[in-house]
Parts: sequence; structure tokens; C-alpha cells
Amino acid sequence: MDIGGQHGDVVNQDGEAILVYFAENYNLPSGKGNKTALYLNKLAEKSDGTIWCDHEAVYEYNLHAPEIRKIEVKTRPSKLTYNVGQELDLSGLELSVDFADSLHDTLTADDFKEYSITSSIAPGSKLKKGDTEIKLSTEYGGSVTIPITVKDEGTEEPVRSISLNKKTLALQPGAKETLTAIVLPDAAADKNVLWSTSNGAVATVNNGEVTAVSEGTAVITAMLASDKTKKQSAL
Repeated sequence: MDIGGQHGDVVNQDGEAILVYFAENYNLPSGKGNKTALYLNKLAEKSDGTIWCDHEAVYEYNLHAPEIRKIEVKTRPSKLTYNVGQELDLSGLELSVDFADSLHDTLTADDFKEYSITSSIAPGSKLKKGDTEIKLSTEYGGSVTIPITVKDEGTEEPVRSISLNKKTLALQPGAKETLTAIVLPDAAADKNVLWSTSNGAVATVNNGEVTAVSEGTAVITAMLASDKTKKQSAL
């Protein structure tokens, strides 16, 4: 049946006559593969016996996503490290895809719906402890994995060791030199260090700064405030 230049089949849908026709590559940006649009136009018979097509009742359907044969990560998302509870952000992600019709294109997260690409963790979802990757899959079986890191802010790393930048000091009375305590790992939550001297008449220490008082020997000790078994000394 031809109505207004469109050819299609008339079917009955819920008691109403519907003109069904197809259009290839309707409103399709260059290089985006093939898409078929299905139109359902409501038909009505006027009092004079003519057929009228209600163009206000047009429905467009994407019947199938373009067939993606190959998918690769061209550019990783800008953000790959998160804290627990933060939302997944795929901004900056670029995917290199090859279609079944030999076309090639670059897609972003904004194209997921149109091209039937699913993410194992939906963009905008809050991340939880144990999330280590995002798997992107196509309707036709292709997939790619992007590793992510999710940190638990509530987990504090314990101190493994404490050391000093120098093991010995040789100072004349009145001279000063500063010792530096090195606490590992870098991510340790508590790096507060207590300083002490074994002989204040020979040398004093204030927050690592050693002052020689008189001739003799003194042991300068740096000790972790939260764990006094972890300490290091210099002579």
C-alpha cells in the first residue's frame, strides 16, 4: 500500500489499522554502521472514503544494534582509582570498534545504549570494596576489560618499620644536626614519632634536632608513638 509516497503493509493492531514500513540508515551519522528504522503510522478512514495517515503518531525503533565484531580500549577513562562509595565515571573512555560491514569507529560511554554495549558496573553506580575491573560487552559477544582500583578509606595500613637517615653523628659541643625518621609504608596512618636521648648532659633532641651539649656519648632514639616496639637509634 502506498500512502504519501511511503510503501508498506497495513496490519491490524488493537483494532486500529497501522501502516508499517522500513527505512535503512535513517538519521544515521557518518561511519556509525547500519541501523533500520521501523515506522508505525496510524491509519484512519475519512467520511468521504479516503484513507488518512496520522503522521503525528510515528514511532521509531532501532531494530538491531550495528554488529560490532571487534572492540578495544583506545583511551582509558580519566579516573581509574576510587574510594569505596564513589560513583563510576567513564569520562574520557574511548573504544575502538570494527563493525561487521567493515566500517570502523570510535565510541564513548554516551554510545553504549545505541550500540548495545553493556558494562558490568553501570556508569554512575557506587563502587564497593572488591570491585577490581569493568567489563564491557557487546550484543554479539565481543568484550574488553578495564582494571580499576577501589580503596577502602576505613582501612589503615600498619607501620612496618622505622629507620633513621643516619646511624651516627659526630658533633662539637654547641653544634646541631637534624635526624629524619623514615616510617614505612608511605600510606601508614600513624607516623607520629617520639624522640629521646639517653644522656641529656651530652646531647639533647627536639623533634629530631640533636644539639651537642658536651663531650661524651648519647644514644638518640626515634620511637613510634602508637607502637613503642618499633624504634631506631643513632649514636
